[in-house]
Amino acid sequence: MRRPIALWKIAAAIVGGLSLTVSAAFLAIQFVQAPIAAGTIDPLRLNKTEFRDRGLFKTGDTTYILRFIAKEWVFDAGQQRNLPFAFTLPAGSTVTLIATSMDVMHSFKIGTEPVIPVIAGKISTHTITFTTPGTYALACTSYCGPNHPQMTGTITITP
Repeated sequence: MRRPIALWKIAAAIVGGLSLTVSAAFLAIQFVQAPIAAGTIDPLRLNKTEFRDRGLFKTGDTTYILRFIAKEWVFDAGQQRNLPFAFTLPAGSTVTLIATSMDVMHSFKIGTEPVIPVIAGKISTHTITFTTPGTYALACTSYCGPNHPQMTGTITITP
């Protein structure tokens, strides 16, 4: 007779590539591309780290850093809570996204880029060069609670 494998053993076997969300009536397992974490961070002390300075920062002629926190149904880049996560950049811009989570596992997808996990206690980075003008939707792709569908944003690229 075969023994069932405990979920924690599965999670331990594929750490970094597994998103596990458990609630009273919901269990979701989602495989995501797990980038190498740029570091670790204390999610309870984000205001004492580089994440106290969130938003879009120009670092060169066409290079930018977009630093944000994924939390309770919003991508927080320093905007007021009721304002959208929306940024406008010129075509040819290279943006390094630097993100962490304050609570549960989130992830996001922009256009045809791979899914990027955002995990509490980890710093995720991903660099994108936007060559084609248009509006690129950003959406959380890991179920994170009842208001998950409203966790969105946009990056608009102008000619």
